[in-house]
Amino acid sequence: MTRNTLGWIWTLIALFSSATAYGQLTTAEAGRLGLEPRWSAALHTSLKEPSKTSVMIWQSSAPAKTSIELAAEGKQIVLDTNTLGADGKPIGIDGAKAQAETLAKRMRFAGLKPVITERTSPNIFLLVTASDGSVEMLDAETGKSLWMTQVGKTSQPTFPAMMNDKHVIVTNGSTIYALETETGKSLFSFRCEDAPGSAAGELNGRIFIPSITGKFIGYLTDDRTREPSRFVYGGRSIVRSGVNRDLNVVAVPVEPRFVFFFTIDPTEKANSKPIPPVATARLEAQSPIFATPVPYEDSFIVCSRSGEIFRINPVAGGDIKWVTSTGSVLYSAPLVAQNGVFVVSDPGELLAYDATNGSVLAGWDTSIKGIKQVLSITKDRVFVRNKSGQLAAYDFATGGLVGTVGSGLVHGLANPVSDRIYVIAANGTIQCLAQKGATSPLIHQNVQAPAEKEPKEKPKPEIKRDGDAGADNPFGDGDAGMEAPAGDDPFGNG
Repeated sequence: MTRNTLGWIWTLIALFSSATAYGQLTTAEAGRLGLEPRWSAALHTSLKEPSKTSVMIWQSSAPAKTSIELAAEGKQIVLDTNTLGADGKPIGIDGAKAQAETLAKRMRFAGLKPVITERTSPNIFLLVTASDGSVEMLDAETGKSLWMTQVGKTSQPTFPAMMNDKHVIVTNGSTIYALETETGKSLFSFRCEDAPGSAAGELNGRIFIPSITGKFIGYLTDDRTREPSRFVYGGRSIVRSGVNRDLNVVAVPVEPRFVFFFTIDPTEKANSKPIPPVATARLEAQSPIFATPVPYEDSFIVCSRSGEIFRINPVAGGDIKWVTSTGSVLYSAPLVAQNGVFVVSDPGELLAYDATNGSVLAGWDTSIKGIKQVLSITKDRVFVRNKSGQLAAYDFATGGLVGTVGSGLVHGLANPVSDRIYVIAANGTIQCLAQKGATSPLIHQNVQAPAEKEPKEKPKPEIKRDGDAGADNPFGDGDAGMEAPAGDDPFGNG
């Protein structure tokens, strides 16, 4: 037996027999909830403000990818079929299987019982933003760090980054940075004409920025020097916008108690003039809105501070499909999955509603107390983080408690994309958990690559700009700029 072979064996034994290096739940703890650890990793967090690190999940519209998984003793090694071989070409499925067989032989020699599985899964990513301007991309299924970069000045506030298949958009102070999604390479940056009130994003070639002075500003991704579009609504925008990419709509919470919906259509004809964002609807609640609007099918789910929950279709003239009242204060965005709307009130009550009609979800007539955050929805369970820093599971059909495990979980990711569970510990480590045997994630809303559309002429809508007099107001009140009326103090003083 050569020294090289012995080295491989001891490396594999150390990898597969060690306790979870960064994880928060052991295999035994996770097993009591019908789960198994998938991976764990250390997140980069700001030393000054570690609690302000944000994590966003994104499902790419790119075709699903295939990988070969080698598992033993509750641990996994994932062999990517796109890995380049000695000839500089992707190794493919056959090459990945060959590598897995080689590793499996060494593991069997070490007394392990490896299992090789071929797995197909969509491209899902985790985007991590620290308050010091560092941005990292992780593969959501393997935990592999794909790239990390630093933007802006540490002395300037950094908003949580937003992304799509092409760009990652990061706001640092008044400067907007665009990174290439695949590599993290810096593409360009520019200074916004106004102070951003919340994170900038991109939709259909338009970088949109809700400002703190009450404007919705849109710069062309390919030409930032061109005069941006502007829409003035008066109230501040300090809550992160929601994006429904199926509708091509951005939902912007605006003080004192509004949500404005903007359609951003792609330019549909070569050499045609860019189409500016169009305000298509406005929702007025009874109180301020501090939660990001959540896309759901052909609509958005919106929660207000006073406990209202709306389902609104902004394209169909702002049609409110249903509205219900929880009777409790809501600051957090709901998690919408499996046709359920799960929301945690400020006092820590977990409430559930039917996404199709707004009625109380069957089996959930009584609220569950002591909850901090909804993390994930599976076909038969609801996973949450409670106020004691534990992971708890409830039966989806009855709302009954299945079990509670762990401790010290200070944060987690509300996952509207899949049934994977992501929990974060106080030391800044993230762990991914999955239901036993679920080699591929359950996807709540499949995202397909956009189909090619036939070019067609569209009317060029007018857009309200600063100082315009007599421009049409789509809501019929005739006020220049559509300023939101003064009213409720969004911070609770009246």
